[in-house]
Amino acid sequence: MDAKRKLEYDAATRAQLIYAFRRIFSPLARILQRAGVPYNDFRDILKAAYIEAAIRDGVPEYRESLPTTTALAAITGIPLADIENLVDNPDLLKPPKETSTAVISAILTKWSTDNTFQGPYGLPRQLAMNSPPGKSFSDLVRSVREDVDPAEVMQEMIINGTVEKVGPRHVKMSGRQLVFGADMQGNLFEALGRAMEDLAATINHNQSAEPPKKIFQRSVFSDKPLPLSRLADFSELTRNVMQEALVEIDDWLTKTTEHPSGEPTIDVGVTVFEYQRATVDQAELASKVRRKPPARVRPAWVYPEALSSDNNEAD
Repeated sequence: MDAKRKLEYDAATRAQLIYAFRRIFSPLARILQRAGVPYNDFRDILKAAYIEAAIRDGVPEYRESLPTTTALAAITGIPLADIENLVDNPDLLKPPKETSTAVISAILTKWSTDNTFQGPYGLPRQLAMNSPPGKSFSDLVRSVREDVDPAEVMQEMIINGTVEKVGPRHVKMSGRQLVFGADMQGNLFEALGRAMEDLAATINHNQSAEPPKKIFQRSVFSDKPLPLSRLADFSELTRNVMQEALVEIDDWLTKTTEHPSGEPTIDVGVTVFEYQRATVDQAELASKVRRKPPARVRPAWVYPEALSSDNNEAD
């Protein structure tokens, strides 16, 4: 490839990269705005992620194993003070307290697969809080995590609809999938972070890995837009087919991880989601905002006495 074509190729690649990230950040910006997060906070979030990535993964232009903060500032374009601040204050990168998502998901899996908590035909039993001993809801929760309160977990599962009350003492599982309600914003944001991080990590890995070591990453989409009347059918098909596949994977993971062998471990999983791409608003931004007319500024070289009364205007 000659120099001219390489420049054109690099420019086209950069344009696609920038546009891809604009598409990524557009829905994220909407989520942040709905949550009342101002732009300055978003800028600081992005800056911290940029600094951490440069320190942990290194940057192509710097070959030393331990880069200096001064070199990082020069290479990344981030002010040295911001880099020093993040290095000196590790608490800024600490994650918040984990939500109940992982615990509830593990409870639903164990309830569905452990014979201790199953009744006839392998169906999950209705459970009381503390009886019978060894087969109660409290025993189920503590078999997953000993440091959580079973009563709090039960109440949250009732609220989010994963369990239903049966009589005054028992609860039954409503479904194996965990669906977040409007009152579970923290869980939703936690799931968002995990899903986006995992997807980006998979794409990043597949860009550099050899074909045999690439991670499974596939998308299914229609060649032509789907008639709106069939949207509900598509959603139902996706929900049923994917739920069966995910349950099978979940069962396999549960059986496989219950027998530790002492060898190194790694977190794995599969995320599946249906998307419905809305029509993009292509109107010019100028048509979507209201602005004051620009002020007419008098040139500095015009002397006031040289202007007629008709031409004198307020700045």
